Amino acid sequence: DYARPFSCNKCDGALLCMDGADDSPVWSCSGCGGNDNAIAGFLQSEKEIEGELDQWESKMMMDISQCAPNAFKRQITKASKKLHPHHYLTIRAMKTYVRLCASQAVH
Repeated sequence: DYARPFSCNKCDGALLCMDGADDSPVWSCSGCGGNDNAIAGFLQSEKEIEGELDQWESKMMMDISQCAPNAFKRQITKASKKLHPHHYLTIRAMKTYVRLCASQAVH
């Protein structure tokens, strides 16, 4: 699953799901070839970040003028560090940040 890379703890590579056909997917690093036993922690971080993004997006739908771009920028940093810069949630956070900044520029 190339949309959900996680940063490898051993090198600068990305942990990718190489075989997700069954209930126990195989994760492997694109850099060192290793597999990280901390994948459960990564998956938990993924859930946490997705929930936070959902909350921010709901808040923005209610009243976008009350959302500060600088406060949201921390979400991008968090997603990028905990997951991977190319993880779909990091990209989703960047997209949301651009939308938030554009809305603030109009005011």
